[in-house]
Amino acid sequence: MKYFLFFVIFALVAIPIYLIIKPIITEKYCRERLRSADPSDPELIPQLLRAFMPSGSVLTGISLPIPGKDGEEISYGTVAVNRAGIFIISRICNEGLLENPPGAGMWKLMTRGAVTEFPNPFKEQESPRRLLAYYANAAGVRDVKVHSLIVYTNGALRFSHPPSKGTIHASVLHTRLRKANAHGKLTARNLRAIIKTVKDVNAGIADISDA
Repeated sequence: MKYFLFFVIFALVAIPIYLIIKPIITEKYCRERLRSADPSDPELIPQLLRAFMPSGSVLTGISLPIPGKDGEEISYGTVAVNRAGIFIISRICNEGLLENPPGAGMWKLMTRGAVTEFPNPFKEQESPRRLLAYYANAAGVRDVKVHSLIVYTNGALRFSHPPSKGTIHASVLHTRLRKANAHGKLTARNLRAIIKTVKDVNAGIADISDA
């Protein structure tokens, strides 16, 4: 009886400590992984998701046809699906200064004297978000939230404006998805229906894996 009580008390103390330190250790590991990896590696974010996303599925290389527009489709690099909905993940791998004024149609990246202009990823994802919501609805899953995440893999990237809530470093991506998943309302059946529909209509999926 004495030993049983000891183990009960030990578990009551150890489990909360483990739950507190696990995200810290995971984030530290992710940062170390990012330091040793090539920030431009397109497989970097999918690999981190498969290793550390608490639940759900990771999809890469998706091309979904646009209904009513023969032959037209939208391609996606990395998509994560969990109880909180669907997350379209865009990657920024460069260093330098990113001019990211809120609401602007275009962003600018200044790196070593060179200036690269590209569409605001959040605005660029509006049509892809609507299309994924359409297919989730076609799967019988109503009112699915489709989120945009801009993930940067280079710690040397600086911002001209405070990054929005949807702009995060790759090392904390798993934490964002874990917290969202904990408050999500989709069921396992919902997730399977969405994944099946995406697989059925996809023009040539590269990979689907459970996280």
